Amino acid sequence: MKSELRVSFIGAGNMGEAMIKGLLRTGLVPAAAIGATDARAERLDQIARQYGIRAVARVPVVPELRL
Repeated sequence: MKSELRVSFIGAGNMGEAMIKGLLRTGLVPAAAIGATDARAERLDQIARQYGIRAVARVPVVPELRL
């Protein structure tokens, strides 16, 4: 049975790319179920092309949570 898991990364820098690569390599999450955003548009475009993931230009800001 395929996973219904979806994963999003806020930041597609070195750490984000490493996690994306790991998820794809292990087959835990298909590329179509991975999204990422980054402040640098050129980096985001490169990651999306290289790994076939969804690139999201902007992420809405979530208000600070107070526990």
